[in-house]
Amino acid sequence: MRVEKDAEVVIGAVLPVHHPGEGVFGCGNPTHDGVQVFEAMRWAIDVLNRKSGLISDAGGGSLIPGVKMGLKVYDSCGHNALAVEHLTTLFPVLRSGPRACDYMVKNSSLTIGVVDMSESSHQPDVSESMRDYLIPSIELSLTTLIPPERMAQVLHTATKDLRWTSVTVVHEDEEYSISVTKQLTQAAAAGGATCINALHTLPKMDSGSKTNRRDLRYYRKIFRAATSGLTEGSAVIVITKEGETAARFLQVMAEFPEVTKKTQWLFSWIPPPSPMSALGGDLIRGTRLFSIAPYPDRVRQFEEYWSDLVHTAAFSNEEDRWFLEYFMAEKGCKIPGVVDPRYNKLPFCQDRILDESPMDALLRTSRAVPALTSIFTLATAFHKAWESKCNGRPGICPELRAMVRKEFVAQFLEPVEFLVGRANNEEEGDNAARRFPRQVEDRKLEGSKLSLTQYLADEHTGVTFKQVIVYEALGSRIIDVEFVTLPSSCSSSSCRKCVRPRQSRLEDRLQDLDSAESLALDARQADIIIPLLVPIHEAGLSPLECGPIINPEAVQSLEAALWTVDKINEDRTSLGGATLGLVPIDTCSSSLLATQKLATYVTNSHLDMASGLAIVSAASAEETLAASMVLRPINISIVSSSDLTPYLGSETKLGLEHHLFQIAAPIESRILAAMDVFDNIGWRFVTVIHEDTPASTLGLQAFLSAAKQRGVCVGHQFELQNQAWNIFVAFVCNTCLSTYSRRY
Repeated sequence: MRVEKDAEVVIGAVLPVHHPGEGVFGCGNPTHDGVQVFEAMRWAIDVLNRKSGLISDAGGGSLIPGVKMGLKVYDSCGHNALAVEHLTTLFPVLRSGPRACDYMVKNSSLTIGVVDMSESSHQPDVSESMRDYLIPSIELSLTTLIPPERMAQVLHTATKDLRWTSVTVVHEDEEYSISVTKQLTQAAAAGGATCINALHTLPKMDSGSKTNRRDLRYYRKIFRAATSGLTEGSAVIVITKEGETAARFLQVMAEFPEVTKKTQWLFSWIPPPSPMSALGGDLIRGTRLFSIAPYPDRVRQFEEYWSDLVHTAAFSNEEDRWFLEYFMAEKGCKIPGVVDPRYNKLPFCQDRILDESPMDALLRTSRAVPALTSIFTLATAFHKAWESKCNGRPGICPELRAMVRKEFVAQFLEPVEFLVGRANNEEEGDNAARRFPRQVEDRKLEGSKLSLTQYLADEHTGVTFKQVIVYEALGSRIIDVEFVTLPSSCSSSSCRKCVRPRQSRLEDRLQDLDSAESLALDARQADIIIPLLVPIHEAGLSPLECGPIINPEAVQSLEAALWTVDKINEDRTSLGGATLGLVPIDTCSSSLLATQKLATYVTNSHLDMASGLAIVSAASAEETLAASMVLRPINISIVSSSDLTPYLGSETKLGLEHHLFQIAAPIESRILAAMDVFDNIGWRFVTVIHEDTPASTLGLQAFLSAAKQRGVCVGHQFELQNQAWNIFVAFVCNTCLSTYSRRY
């Protein structure tokens, strides 16, 4: 769909405007999310072309004099593969690479970015290519509107505003919800005003999941566990990202009305209206049900546009087609001019009125705000580029047309700060539409005002709501003076068992890993201390420097170790009442730094080395062996998670070195296991691919020796080359096929 077909500057978008239909890429009925986001973006483009880009401005020329902006929107119909295809159509460099036309040369199409609601950019190969070719992309999801740290902050403040000193947390098993939960737990422990009694995990449910009794079985189990033993007025926080997950939890709440009524509920985002309506008016009226929601509940100018569209949309305007399909699906009737055969059997509409509730407007605002902010952010960045390149000359000057994406992203998009509305306008509606500066670090948009919203039942409109507290940059503000809180307090013993945050992988904690002494002091309360060598940071410019890049695999190893220690400590009988403490030591992927930091640790005057059993290493073999050289003279052992045998000298054998142990099976043992597999599946002729590393070389020698003894013929031996993987695989396959054809 093209909006403003003669536009000189285009913003791309990939939206699920329709549900999946029949066939591989079939399209079904329109979606609320997709159509409303499209109309918000379409309205934003209209604002940019006829005003100055500020919603509350009274009028004027286009944002960039002499330049019309437009949209190129693709419908993914809920298919990820189709969404990827659309991305490659918007940016052909993603499909085949730069080839003859270097992506750094110029941005000739003036497609300045893409707004992605399909989550296709989450796929590793797609996200990697978009980073490589500097494609400006903004994700449209809850994470765009409210980053995890912001959501955790608001939830924590809300618990204090509600006077909840004791809460239970139920969270979805996906990255965003886990991050919010983790940071909420940390904030509660640091603040000391809120006790989180327990954490429970809900399985993630996507929009393609079908509801049946089996789907809800685990949800019922979690509901019972979360509410078991809670007293009247106790509080439960439900943290989800996917609406389907919240919908299923609401279904379970409806099955247990008595428990639901006696409990206070705070959802991290607006619960789906249909499952809320299924609770029934009596249950909603008798339950204190809250969520975080956008404030104000509507963008006035966009709502006026939406109301006008209901009456003015026509099939003669191609841009109106998706809205009219949405209208007909909602009304169950057809409008004159429709040609799609799926609507042939429907009666003609008697009026052009959409029966919408206040909840519909609230949900539309939650979808529109991130879409509007995304469009205005890209447009504002391009406006800054025009000011810099064209010096106020109307139109697109040659310097602007020749600007490369790298320059656009680094100099104009990343530093952009965008405000909607005039800074001196104190009218509440306009003031609430302002945007805070965008976070440069994670390229996510944030800053929407949020509110604590309470859900009520109305006999005429069904589920309704009122916004009681608004959360702003400087704190919270009560907007419903009649609102009364119901405290949720600890019982006589429950607050003695608050969930405490364990050591975290957050950046501030990772930075502390540079100081072995500071970490050692953190573990003084433990009876048994286990130092852990782990390469959290990549190597720096010199062997004595830590690089700025975090090693994700090392972070996972650290988290696994911390989790294991937590689990052991939870069972106080497992070690006779003794507690374990973990001291991570960041090697920064450097053998020299590993030995230096380890020496600092073992010579620390605050430590009782008798409390340490051994050093555990999740670092490379080189770093582990270097550390072993420091530890052996002082009779301290080291246990490695990797295979050290390829790196030991011929005179040293694992098992004879009394201070050196490993968990991984030696490579010789793994090769013998492979030979047993060959015997079982009848392989007697194999091709070997190996790397040019000490471990791989040793493995190759051991493999050839074992193959000779077991009667396995080794044909070709290929060393991995420094070339494209697909080229190397093609070479190996062609060589093997050629050999096979000559033999037979």
